[in-house]
Amino acid sequence: LKKLFIILVVGIILNPGSGDTQNSDFTFALIGDIPRFGDAAIEPELKPFLRLRSEINKSGVKFVIHDGDFKSGGSPCSDDEFYRWKTLIDTFEMPFFFINGDNEWTDCYTKKAGGYDPLERLAKLRELFYSTPTSLGKRTLRVERQSDNPQEPRFGKYSDNFYWVYGNIMFVGLN
Repeated sequence: LKKLFIILVVGIILNPGSGDTQNSDFTFALIGDIPRFGDAAIEPELKPFLRLRSEINKSGVKFVIHDGDFKSGGSPCSDDEFYRWKTLIDTFEMPFFFINGDNEWTDCYTKKAGGYDPLERLAKLRELFYSTPTSLGKRTLRVERQSDNPQEPRFGKYSDNFYWVYGNIMFVGLN
């Protein structure tokens, strides 16, 4: 049985032509799958990632979206690696939106990755990266999480499904 996991980032224009020019022209960075912890090309100093971060911090983009896989599928799924990634995210000057990929939780059952229970790893990701009503990074933006809807308590654990609005565009991140 194969499972399909989709990482989705969608931008929806709200009120097109509404005259909102405050943020009408902006850029954002979309990164993912590279660099990844556990890849020999970037370990142990992470120099390519740090260069990328420096370039993005100087670029003037309004926010960063990372579409998953900060680690390779076979690298450890340990709390230490998760905290390592969180520390690096928080060095971005602008708001940072992390959408977890399969390497961060579904691949964690393998012996090489530590033999973790994937659902336990997903719970840890939710606790560490999706437990506040804001993005990550030094400056933050408000997000609305699926888990925060009191009319739908059955979705209480899905904090990794969220959206935010920038200018007149709604962005949606789904795991």
